[in-house]
Amino acid sequence: MSKNHSASPSPRRTRLTVEQKQHIRAHRNFLFQQWGQKLNDNPTDWQGLFDIHWELYQLERQHAWLKKVVD
Repeated sequence: MSKNHSASPSPRRTRLTVEQKQHIRAHRNFLFQQWGQKLNDNPTDWQGLFDIHWELYQLERQHAWLKKVVD
């Protein structure tokens, strides 16, 4: 295999509609709300915080434009 060809084909990017982007942003905002609530839990729900962090990480990795969007 030549240097210019990857072992697996890259996934095709689909263009999201405005409604889809709004839904993704709303989900991200919901996760941040949950994060804030979990921070105030006593005792701290560390597993819950890690789970939310992981979901945010995956969402932002899948949709890199999220970090560029100003809410």
